[in-house]
Amino acid sequence: MSFYHYAIKIISERLKSVDSLQKVLEKISIASAKGQIAFYPCGRYTRTILCEIKSRTPELLSKVIGCFDKSSEATMEKGISVYNIRKLDEFEEMISLLVLASNTFYSKEIRDIEELTNYNGPTLKT
Repeated sequence: MSFYHYAIKIISERLKSVDSLQKVLEKISIASAKGQIAFYPCGRYTRTILCEIKSRTPELLSKVIGCFDKSSEATMEKGISVYNIRKLDEFEEMISLLVLASNTFYSKEIRDIEELTNYNGPTLKT
């Protein structure tokens, strides 16, 4: 097998293992029946997911606590609260799902949560 074919195989397998945006929305919808939804970090993919929620299932917006981020400069769309990641523990009892909205591998986000919080609730790696 050539390097090209090997690389294509690895990329293809990775893409198949990642949930589609529709699947992510379904998982968020299911989790919202048990409590509130939180996002980490504030970023482009979080905005994309929230825009899809607004357009497809706007009733879910009331279940979104907000977005957590390390940066004090983080912002989100109007109507979505932004909190410092260190405040995540204050909301843990209400959170039924923490969505790790990352377009990379999640090691950095998971490390942030482990180092900066005591959160050990359910997470969704998107």
